[in-house]
Amino acid sequence: MGRSKKNPIVILRGHKTSVFPSDIEARPYYQRVKGVPAIFYKCGTIEKGMRDLIAFQKWEAIAPEFKQRNVSRKEAEAIIQAMLADEDKFVAEQLAEVQRERAEKLAEEARIKSQPTIEERSIAASKKATEQAWNRLQDELEHDKKHVTLKCVLGTGGQASRVEKVSGGISIVEHEKGAKVSLKRMSLGYAALKQADKALSCDAETVKILGLDVTVVNTLTLWAPKWKQQNWVKPNGQPRPNAELVRDMLALYEQIKSKVCFGEGIAQKAPVDDDAPF
Repeated sequence: MGRSKKNPIVILRGHKTSVFPSDIEARPYYQRVKGVPAIFYKCGTIEKGMRDLIAFQKWEAIAPEFKQRNVSRKEAEAIIQAMLADEDKFVAEQLAEVQRERAEKLAEEARIKSQPTIEERSIAASKKATEQAWNRLQDELEHDKKHVTLKCVLGTGGQASRVEKVSGGISIVEHEKGAKVSLKRMSLGYAALKQADKALSCDAETVKILGLDVTVVNTLTLWAPKWKQQNWVKPNGQPRPNAELVRDMLALYEQIKSKVCFGEGIAQKAPVDDDAPF
């Protein structure tokens, strides 16, 4: 029988780190290693294997990170060569490297820690959305306070008319029993002017009145000023119908007309006759 050939094996990492006379003795200690992969190779002689193992273990002892670092066999051999060539210089370089890595790790941990969590981001987003909604509401309320819109609704079937403030609030307008529709429209317009005057006295800047019949608007803007010049009588000397109501309406309208409009789309028509709208 031929003699067994001896090739010493050094195990730098494995179940057991040591120098073994042959692969037969070493194999149980480098096979099926969990975690950091095993590092082993033929070292030529027991003495060289021990020298390499000691040099590698000195390098691992520089910092705990090195013992957990995943290095290949070639990288391990390069480390050993550097340790053997000038141990003090290489150790200093490795210490500087690990300190730099630790500083970078701490900086990254601090950066991650400074970032808000998903829950914190969700709370912040919800808070921001609530604040934005609140600000929009405040802006709308401020706008509604400065720029008031009134909607006039003429009562029918015995119901009272009303002036609605779009931002909230209703003023009821009662009519005399048996009053004609034309008179009801004028009374509703007068009530709207009073509400507009009230809003302007409460720091509103403009008032828009919607829903008035075009004859009411034309009375204020076209016909009543002419009737005023005619001293509220017809060319034939007869008094104007409902002159007192129209006179009071015009007096109030002339005080506030620079800040009052009657909405979009209301056409101003020339009077049909001297008695319009009655």
